[in-house]
Amino acid sequence: MLNCNSYLRAQLSKAYEAAKKVITSAEIEKEYIKMAKAGSQAARDTLFNLYIPFAISGARSRSYEMYSGEMGDLISAAAIGFNRALELFDSSLGYEFGCYYKWHIKNAMNKELYGDSVVAVPENLQKPAKGPDGKPLLDEDGQPIKRNPVTIVSGDTLVG
Repeated sequence: MLNCNSYLRAQLSKAYEAAKKVITSAEIEKEYIKMAKAGSQAARDTLFNLYIPFAISGARSRSYEMYSGEMGDLISAAAIGFNRALELFDSSLGYEFGCYYKWHIKNAMNKELYGDSVVAVPENLQKPAKGPDGKPLLDEDGQPIKRNPVTIVSGDTLVG
């Protein structure tokens, strides 16, 4: 007798294998993305089946061990992130969708876990800002200015 998790895993595996047979190259993937953006539910489903294993493995990862909700809620959040990525993706910029959608899925799962209260700042932006001479820029109190996504340093002045 199959339990619910085994059945779901088997169904997802079948869907993933079927999607892999359809989308065999980057060109075909781009066409499916265009069709999905134009409103084709079949194209959207095929892309989703191809990329959902990342969301599931992400939901099971150690990052989300402390989550007290249902795993299905995280996977639903991942699906929302996937749809958001599909809406915003622009293949003319030269990026691959396979790289682009991961950020949106992680972001959606983090919103499910923490709400809108957490802002992830990349590590390279947490280091002190440096001026053109390579020395750290200091604020009024003589403390190093930390870089962040909304701070723009121009010469020795803080612009934004």
